[in-house]
Amino acid sequence: MRLPLTVRRARVAGLPAGRLRRADLEAPLRGVRWRRGTPRTPRDLAIAAAPLIPEGAVFSHQTAAILYGIPLPARLERSEVLHVTTPAPARAKQARGFAGHSRRLDPHERRTVSGAPVTSPARTWCDLAASLGTADLVAAGDHLLRDRERPALATRSELADALAGLPRGTVGVRRLREALPLLDGGSDSRKESLLRYELVTVGITWLHVNPTVHDRRGRRIGRVDLVDELRRTAIEYEGDQHRTDPAQWRRDVERHRRLMADGWLLIRVTASDDLRVMAREIARILAARGAL
Repeated sequence: MRLPLTVRRARVAGLPAGRLRRADLEAPLRGVRWRRGTPRTPRDLAIAAAPLIPEGAVFSHQTAAILYGIPLPARLERSEVLHVTTPAPARAKQARGFAGHSRRLDPHERRTVSGAPVTSPARTWCDLAASLGTADLVAAGDHLLRDRERPALATRSELADALAGLPRGTVGVRRLREALPLLDGGSDSRKESLLRYELVTVGITWLHVNPTVHDRRGRRIGRVDLVDELRRTAIEYEGDQHRTDPAQWRRDVERHRRLMADGWLLIRVTASDDLRVMAREIARILAARGAL
């Protein structure tokens, strides 16, 4: 028996009804069985529930974002509510554990991820505006444009076209319009994107994102999160992995040592810092090192 399994498919396969009630199985959703103790993540729930959604429907909004790996605020990443969009004029799916939507779906707005039907990355970004503020839309958009370790999930023009095609009155259009020109595929993480957004809001718009820095003799120092070359100032966001991964920590220490030896000012931002407060402090530091 291949798990997860829908009750409907089990019946078609001739599996005895009593087998689905045995203690080694549990029901994460009505109509679905999987092995007891299986991690109950939103991603796993969506993949298990894919056979239950209506014909032609797709996972959308935060559920599609989770399947793509788009970073979201924790409140959305932990939510077990599955968002499903059904092509209009069909009615939205109504069932416990699902949030149904009904609207027109064009062929180019459909994809498949891990066997589950989802909205396209560009359409997903637009749908997220119903629940995300501008800063988080920038972080999500940065992730879509990033192409360093894998092909970009979307292009800037695809995001712009999706935004332009939204029906009048769509929730979040203003936030999408604010976010689009601020996107930069160079950011390595959601927190880096959020820091960059806060810096932009205080007028710091010229920073280079994750460039490779060289010393005065042309020797490579390494990539730095945010760089003000004129003021020779490097800004690093250090998430928990920088602290818990010994190899990463050693690389960081060596890179920071070489930056400072070459005359750079290093500003380190951590997960415990208030990014809005840090942005104002960084603006003051940069102003002190030269006219803005």
